[in-house]
Amino acid sequence: MIKISSYLDNLEILKSARNVLMANNIKLEDDENVGLKSLILAHAIYPNRLFSMTRGKVQKNAKLDVDFCDADSSLCDGNKSIKREDMPVIEGENLQKILKNFKKGFIDWLNPPENADQIWYTPVDDLDGELLQVSKNQVAKLGLKNIFKYHEKSSNGDMKISYRQVYLNAGLLKPTQSEINFEKSFGMAKDYLEGGFDELVSYDPDNVTLISKEGYIIDGHHRWASIGLLNTYDPKSFSGSLLNLVTEENPKGVKKWLKENKGEWSNIKIPVVRVDLPLKDLLPCLNACTDSLGIKRKTFKS
Repeated sequence: MIKISSYLDNLEILKSARNVLMANNIKLEDDENVGLKSLILAHAIYPNRLFSMTRGKVQKNAKLDVDFCDADSSLCDGNKSIKREDMPVIEGENLQKILKNFKKGFIDWLNPPENADQIWYTPVDDLDGELLQVSKNQVAKLGLKNIFKYHEKSSNGDMKISYRQVYLNAGLLKPTQSEINFEKSFGMAKDYLEGGFDELVSYDPDNVTLISKEGYIIDGHHRWASIGLLNTYDPKSFSGSLLNLVTEENPKGVKKWLKENKGEWSNIKIPVVRVDLPLKDLLPCLNACTDSLGIKRKTFKS
């Protein structure tokens, strides 16, 4: 069911719809003055892009809105009930940068600022290398030389934290989030089975699950949940009944399938980076790091 509102008299929306189609080499057959078929087709194929391009004027009612923790409560037993938007997003060169700075002792993990995106530091020459916190408007006076963001050098180098690259039984890890998007986790598991996502089970320094000293997941809940799918359900069913339910956007059917198809199928281990800090210190520190890097946090649906 598609809900379309306030578009026929809005040429900007119609132009956006047509641009989505044209950018993907889809020919337009309908009346350019109305654009109804273009709009519906663009929405059906690219609902997220069209929603963004039309500033929410075109919305899709049906959606697969399944929380893995709700569908399989045993998966998330003992979670810390932290929302996704209160968790950091760390991958690629940013992950490598933060880990290296942990090792060098550059990050003041004891006192992470709440407004890390606005925090700068400068060395104090007569205090044996100690760092002084400065505001953005002070940077212009001091100059950019020897000015650091929080994740780069907020300590004087004596707060070194070690980390290890290991493979662990996925069942030993503990979720921090209270919600995990099932569709995203399913997509990763399906890609792996089809040979397109080997990084799920092999160590990738730019895209690896990050955990605390106690085994709480900081970043990588969807990778962890996708391995949980592979370890708990028969992979042969993924391309059959479960895929059909996901394609049909049938949340009730997906939840029922998950309850009725559990078994002991495999024991795939998950590659992780374990940082030698407890969750209570590591989480606020990493949130400050990513805020300082300018990385926006994600929501349950993203």
